[in-house]
Amino acid sequence: MNESIFRKKSIDRISSPEDLTSYMKVANPGIWLTVGAIIIILIGAIIWGIFGRMESTVNGVGVVSGGKCVCFVSESQVNKLEPGQTLRIGNTETTVEEVASSPVLAEEGLSAYAMHMGSFSNGEYVYPVTFTGNVEEGNYNCVIVIESVSALSFLWN
Repeated sequence: MNESIFRKKSIDRISSPEDLTSYMKVANPGIWLTVGAIIIILIGAIIWGIFGRMESTVNGVGVVSGGKCVCFVSESQVNKLEPGQTLRIGNTETTVEEVASSPVLAEEGLSAYAMHMGSFSNGEYVYPVTFTGNVEEGNYNCVIVIESVSALSFLWN
């Protein structure tokens, strides 16, 4: 009684050494592309979480004339500003030196073009913010960073 559950042909095919190196398909390429895309997105999110920053900013109009550097900020946003904050004007990054305690009329401190850049209207009050920097004379859009937070700090707080 030499009866086996398996046929001899099947046992010979499985035990044949030439079949040991054959490719066995585990998943189709579409699955691997999806897994690869998810891994790339996760790696990007982790890198941004470590090195990325989220900033709260106030926009204004910078006027550089005769060596004097002034950024004009609207009346509604001046309460967020204080000396020492980062100010970006053109390609230059500097710090706020002084925030004026009293406003001036926009048309007194700004040219018509600068008023247009800052969306200021006649009769509107603006606050001058002084800074120093190596900036060429002219009118610029300026950005004052009032808060800079690491993305990972949201996980820890």
